[in-house]
Amino acid sequence: MEISQKCFCNKKGAISKIFLFRFVFQSLAVSLLFLLLFCFVSFMRYGNIRCGLAYVSGYAIYAENTEYDVGDLEKGSEVSGRFQICNLINKPVKVIGAIPDCSCVIIEDLLPFTLEPLGKQELPFRFVVSLNNTEGEKVYFVRIVTDVDSPILVLKIRVNIV
Repeated sequence: MEISQKCFCNKKGAISKIFLFRFVFQSLAVSLLFLLLFCFVSFMRYGNIRCGLAYVSGYAIYAENTEYDVGDLEKGSEVSGRFQICNLINKPVKVIGAIPDCSCVIIEDLLPFTLEPLGKQELPFRFVVSLNNTEGEKVYFVRIVTDVDSPILVLKIRVNIV
């Protein structure tokens, strides 16, 4: 017994251009629908798409502003700033510590703190330029340590010492 199949090949056995065009168009349409659905769900759950991307990348927490530009500072001056930390998962996350790579970055005494599910909290810091700092543009990093299995969140502080 022979089963009849619809053939998308031309007389020479090659795939027809219409079939190929239809296949590519359908693949792009499905990809676009998936992307739109992902953006909609991320926006509805977190308020922005970047948090959704961080969640699917395995992060439990995310900072809405991972990079803070302090601007131009003179030697001996000090400036304060804040990072907004967001919990991306459905259980509380305890932020145990913040480890700066330089003693010029001082994390305020709020640690440790617990982020409620899908909650947010500000993490204030101070940046102090000592008289020993060399002039020029610099980037400093702060690593956020939590009690959940998640990639380490790294925050950047940019400064131009004049």
